[in-house]
Amino acid sequence: KILQQAPGDKDAFQCKALSLLQLGKFREALKTIESSSKYSSDMILERAYCYYRLQELPKALETLQSLKTRDNAANELLAQIYYRSEMYRQSLGVYQELIRNCQDDYTEEREANLMAASALAAVNNEDIGVVESR
Repeated sequence: KILQQAPGDKDAFQCKALSLLQLGKFREALKTIESSSKYSSDMILERAYCYYRLQELPKALETLQSLKTRDNAANELLAQIYYRSEMYRQSLGVYQELIRNCQDDYTEEREANLMAASALAAVNNEDIGVVESR
C-alpha cells in the first residue's frame, strides 16, 4: 500500500523485497527487486540469493560477482553457490577465508561445510592442497 502511494520510497521498496524473501516467495521478491532500476543496484546480494534459492546458480554467481566488494554475508552465499555448482575447490577456499576472518556463532557450521567441500573435492580428484580450519 505504501508503494502505491509513494512509489519512490526506498525504505518501503526494500521492506517489501525483504518481506517476500522472509516468506520464501523468491520469484516474487526477485520480480520486485528487478522492477526498480532506481534501487535494484542496492540489493545485489538479495537478488543473488533469490537466484540461488530458485536454483538458477549461474545467474546467482554472475550477480554476486558484480559486487564491488563482498562482505561475509556475500562470501557465505558465494561458498554455497560454488558448493551447489559442484565447484568444491572454490567453495573450500571461500570457507577457509570465512573461518579465518569471522568471529561469530557460525564457526562450527562453516567448518562442517568446509569438510564437506573438502571431501567432495577429493572424491572428484580436485587438487585442494592442505585443508586448514581454525
